[in-house]
Amino acid sequence: MKVSIFVGITIVLILGMLAVVGSEDPYYGLVVGRNPYSFSYPYDSCGSYGCCNCYIYEPEDCDDGNPCTVDSCTSDGCVHKPVNCDDGNSCTVDSCTSGGCVHEPVNCDDGNPCTVDSCTPKGYVHEAVNCDDGNPCTVDSCTPNGCVHEPVNCDDGNPCTADSCSSSGCVHEPVNCDDRNPCTVDSCTPNGCVHEPVFCKENMHLGVDAWYGEYWFTEIFKPKWPQRV
Repeated sequence: MKVSIFVGITIVLILGMLAVVGSEDPYYGLVVGRNPYSFSYPYDSCGSYGCCNCYIYEPEDCDDGNPCTVDSCTSDGCVHKPVNCDDGNSCTVDSCTSGGCVHEPVNCDDGNPCTVDSCTPKGYVHEAVNCDDGNPCTVDSCTPNGCVHEPVNCDDGNPCTADSCSSSGCVHEPVNCDDRNPCTVDSCTPNGCVHEPVFCKENMHLGVDAWYGEYWFTEIFKPKWPQRV
């Protein structure tokens, strides 16, 4: 009796399976087998048991048409996770647009005209700008308006030098105090050029023997011997 009951139950189960496999479904056509990822038959393709079709082995299409999501099918249904656009580059700003991931260069500008701004793998770098114009006659500096090149001051405070600037830098040449007047002794002092008068008589020349009155002069104001005219 027990053997007959077991055989009968087995036959019923086999017939039930044959009735499912090979049957025609009004929506999906011929049933070729059970989807091992579904829980039971029949259920709607996105029913309470997820997005995996209960009738065929291909999963439901979860593509939402959004390039900024990663679409997948789970037992809980379609999942749309935000796409990861991070390129691992600290010098780009990563985002997602309708065209997909975008990596724009980061803005390192610190708003300081006296720095050269750049980005390195270690982060932002702000190096001092080089205002040197290669001209030894200018003093170069940087201001809130940018580089400034002011004329160099070559004045050495010495009134006896003529100060100027050349390609080699400041030049201090001795000042020329000669006034081309033979009756002055020209020199330079802390107050500048000085022209002191010398005593000159008519018909007498410096350094030249000359007659004047009753004396013969060989040097200024030093009679050589008395001489009557």
